[in-house]
Amino acid sequence: MSLDLDYQTLHEDCDHLNRCAAAGIGVDNPAVVAVLTRWGVEVERPARESVGEAVENGVRAGAHLTAAAAGKLVLRFRDWSGEFVKDYADKVKEYASKGAVLERQTLKIKQRYDLTKELPEHNEVDAGAWTSKVCVEDKVNVNACIELADRIGTLDDMSKKYTVLVRSIAKGQRVRDDSLRPLGRSTNWAVKRSAGLLGIVNPFGKVEAYSLPGNVVVVEHGDKVDFAVARDGDYGHTVPRLEHSQIGDALKAAFTLTTEIKKRGVERHAFSYGAINDEISGLLKEIDELEGDDLKDATQRLRNAVKVEHAICTSFVRTAEGLLEYCSLSLK
Repeated sequence: MSLDLDYQTLHEDCDHLNRCAAAGIGVDNPAVVAVLTRWGVEVERPARESVGEAVENGVRAGAHLTAAAAGKLVLRFRDWSGEFVKDYADKVKEYASKGAVLERQTLKIKQRYDLTKELPEHNEVDAGAWTSKVCVEDKVNVNACIELADRIGTLDDMSKKYTVLVRSIAKGQRVRDDSLRPLGRSTNWAVKRSAGLLGIVNPFGKVEAYSLPGNVVVVEHGDKVDFAVARDGDYGHTVPRLEHSQIGDALKAAFTLTTEIKKRGVERHAFSYGAINDEISGLLKEIDELEGDDLKDATQRLRNAVKVEHAICTSFVRTAEGLLEYCSLSLK
C-alpha cells in the first residue's frame, strides 16, 4: 500500500477497534483479529477463568483487551510519521538536483535572449506536455506564473505555521490556525478538479480547494490537506508566443524560483525543505512522546504540513520548467 493509503487504513482501523471495545467485543472476534494481524499488533488473550465472571457482569470477555489493543495500534502512527518524512526527504533530493539543472538552463536561455533583439515573425508556438506547467485552472496564465516568484515569502510563512500547530499539541495546547487563505481563494473549478484527481467524494463535508501556478490544486477536506497536479487539460495545438519583455520577466522569475528550489534542498541538513523543515526532526521526536488522540491529531497535522510544503515546491518546479520551455520556444 502507498503511505497515504496506509494512513487512511490505519485511521479507519483505530476507529474500528475503539467502536468494538465500546460495544463489548473481545479480541477473539474475527474482525478484531483481522485488524491486529494486518498491523502485527500482539495482545494477551482473555483467561478462561474470567469468562464466566465477565458474562455475569454483562460484558463480553476480553473487551477491555480490545481497548488495550486499540491503544497499541494508535502507536503505529509514530512509525508511519517516520516513514512519511523519510519518503518526502527523498523527493527533496530529487527537487534539489532538478533545481541545479533548471538554473543552468535558465542561464543558457538568458544568453540567447540577450543576443536576440527581434523575435521571429511567428506569433504562435506549439503547445505540448509543458503547457499545463504555465497554467492556472487549466488556462495559460504567464502573469500568475511570473508573480509566483514574488509570493515565496508568504507561502513559506504559511508552511511554517503548520509545524507550529503540530508542536502546539506536543505542548498540550489546542491551537488551530491552519488556514490556506494565503494560497488565494477557494474556487468551484479547484473543488471539482480536485474531486476528479484525488477521488474526493464528500457531499456533506466541507471542501475547499485552491489553485497554484503549474496547474497545482491544493484541497482541504475535513481535517486533511492533499494536493494534485492537473496535467490533462485541453490547451489546443498552439499558444501565443511571448513578447520580448515577457520573456525577460519570465526568465527573471524562473531564476528566482530555481534558486529557491536549490536553496530549499541544500541550505539545511537532514529534512531540509524550507523553513518548515528546520523543525521536522524535533517534531518527530515530540510525536514519539504522544499517545492516543494527541498522537493521531499531531500525525494528521504533520501530514498536512508536509503536504502543503510539497504542493508549494511542486508549483515552484513546474512553473519554472514551464516558463523556461515557453521562453525557449518563443525565441526560436
